[in-house]
Amino acid sequence: MKASIKLMSFLIAGMLMIPTASAVSGDLALYPSSVKFASQTFLEGNTNRLWATVSNLSAYDLLGTVRFSTQSGAIGPDQPISALSGSTDDVFVDWTPASYGEYTITITVIPWDATRDDASNNTVTKTVIVYQDTDHDGITNNQDDDMDGDGVLNDEDTFPLNHNESQDTDGDGTGNNEDTDDDNDGVLDEEDDFPLDSNHSKDLDGDEIADEEDDDVDGDGLLNSDESVYDTDALNPDSDSDGVLDGDDAFPTNASEWSDMDKDGIGDNMDDDADGDGMKNFEDPAPFNSVPSATTDKTVYLTSINDEVLFDASGSKDPEGNIVKYLWSFNDEILEGKMVKRSFDSRGLQTATLTVLDDAGQSDSIKVKVRVIDMKFMFFAIIFAIILVCLAFYVIYRYNREAQSDKAVKKKKK
Repeated sequence: MKASIKLMSFLIAGMLMIPTASAVSGDLALYPSSVKFASQTFLEGNTNRLWATVSNLSAYDLLGTVRFSTQSGAIGPDQPISALSGSTDDVFVDWTPASYGEYTITITVIPWDATRDDASNNTVTKTVIVYQDTDHDGITNNQDDDMDGDGVLNDEDTFPLNHNESQDTDGDGTGNNEDTDDDNDGVLDEEDDFPLDSNHSKDLDGDEIADEEDDDVDGDGLLNSDESVYDTDALNPDSDSDGVLDGDDAFPTNASEWSDMDKDGIGDNMDDDADGDGMKNFEDPAPFNSVPSATTDKTVYLTSINDEVLFDASGSKDPEGNIVKYLWSFNDEILEGKMVKRSFDSRGLQTATLTVLDDAGQSDSIKVKVRVIDMKFMFFAIIFAIILVCLAFYVIYRYNREAQSDKAVKKKKK
């Protein structure tokens, strides 16, 4: 911008016929010390600013341009200068080396009028080394652990200087990103389910297990060895095309049937009692919902008066898994829950009824027995029985002793 303003002012002065340096000549000079760099370290792909200070050695104000170049060509456009008599003018360009290596930078001052100019001091050359920095991150390659900046460390990168490549699975010299057959198995990557595995290329069911090693190639839930048993197609997950996978289809080769809820061998579409609950479909409020089955952890519960009993119905089942209510009936009291607690205040055999209901309103009930005993009574009864047994043994013992004593007396008298 500064140079452009200077050039513009001189052009305007010339147009107004004001005497300027364009009408005179003199000596514009460059010296090695007049050329400086913003940084003494040059890196491939990194911008460095080059400065040149032009000295006017004459008694006149002079105009000219400065050209920066390398063996590869000019560095930017020529920079205009206007140097007052006995003074200097500064110009600069920004240079971004496209590659690494040795460069010769040439800076040349070109006077507008070279009549009395000393050409021997118009050019300065400097040789610089541009260090390799492939990813242009400001770190030289010899210090950069990821030279191409692709996120893969050099030690793990087959192409450490190529940002677009890091792997060569088949070792053919072409990176995987450009290689159309990464594993060189003869199957193009776009058709290969295992593009990096030369031993496998197909995975029909998409389960990431190669077909050669998959015991269920089509992923229908039937083992390959069972497909022939059911007369199904081992390479077709829905052999009868009814929308149900063969492994989930009760009739995998019958397109009109796929479910047999009650496992009676008759498809639900043809079965007049689909859920096998003994009610015809047209009479059944839930023809495709089997009746739940009520079950308790015990059939007879033993407890003492006023002790709590845990009643557990968690073993109850429903084929659809939709039991929504557990009801326990104890005479005139009803408790709700999969597990409930209750105590009894009288002895004897009592009964309870468990009823389970599913979300279709179907239910099943069973009765359980509860034997309630009086533990204090039982304790004293047992103690009394033990005492009786002990007395009986004592009586027998005394009787035997007396009998033996009588025998001994009789024997002595003889």
